Amino acid sequence: MVSKKKIQLLKSRVNKETQNFSSFCQLNELLSDEEEPFCPAGLIDIVIKHLDSLTDELTPYFPNFSNLSWRYMLTISSFSTNVDIFPDIIQEQAIELKNDSSAKIDFNSSSMEEFWVKYQPIYPEISNEALKVLVKFLSTYLCEF
Repeated sequence: MVSKKKIQLLKSRVNKETQNFSSFCQLNELLSDEEEPFCPAGLIDIVIKHLDSLTDELTPYFPNFSNLSWRYMLTISSFSTNVDIFPDIIQEQAIELKNDSSAKIDFNSSSMEEFWVKYQPIYPEISNEALKVLVKFLSTYLCEF
């Protein structure tokens, strides 16, 4: 996840040796206003603790796709993905879907959510797996607004 990688980068910058707060504009400006830059005791620990809690807060919104790689591939590129990576129970439906020309057209002309909901009655196992991935993002969107 890009956000987690950025947070790790920020944590590496704000370590006890470098004390680089350049990514935190206002804090950096405040700390460098003095003739001799200083860092109050415990500030680094507070910033690192905050970044850790931010990582914890973001984790539920962005699942680890390495654990769901076949679901992710199924959801976003089911027509070009090798069906061998899918579990046995859905491989047959995946082959049928790949050869369904109207489904290919619909996949390219509609949103992923609309596509998988539309084809849920025809390809229920595949659609259910794809919707498991998509629902996480839809629910996040609905919760945030």
